[in-house]
Amino acid sequence: MSMTGNRYDAEDLVQETLAKVIDKWDQVDASTNPGAYVRRMLANTYISQRRRFASHEVVSDDAVSGGLRAVPDPQERLVDRDLLRSMVTTLPRQQRVIVALRYYEDQSVKEVAQIMEISEAAVRSSCHKALTSLRERARSQPGVTQPQVRGA
Repeated sequence: MSMTGNRYDAEDLVQETLAKVIDKWDQVDASTNPGAYVRRMLANTYISQRRRFASHEVVSDDAVSGGLRAVPDPQERLVDRDLLRSMVTTLPRQQRVIVALRYYEDQSVKEVAQIMEISEAAVRSSCHKALTSLRERARSQPGVTQPQVRGA
């Protein structure tokens, strides 16, 4: 499941791999480490599936989850994004700049430290404080989905 991201795709991946294992059983059985051989087949099958993703059948999340919406409405995401941007503007100036450089401009901690002429520890600390503040403000907003920020 860690490869595919969801249980249903993982089940399909295992089923397809096992079908290949049956076809190549003589090679699997003759290998010095059959477990590693099958794991490699699993990884190769997954990579092959991802390459031909555009031509592969897609099952709607609605069909699997009984009609429940798995993906938020794009309009809601725009509202959340706009609200998050407005909340960023309320941060202290240094935190605002660090958040903008780290997450909007995708700069590394080292790059931000060089730009701001501060230590990397100061960047991490300011970033942590800013993200904590943003999360607290987001929790107080009704109906806002929690922002998912990498590296937090």
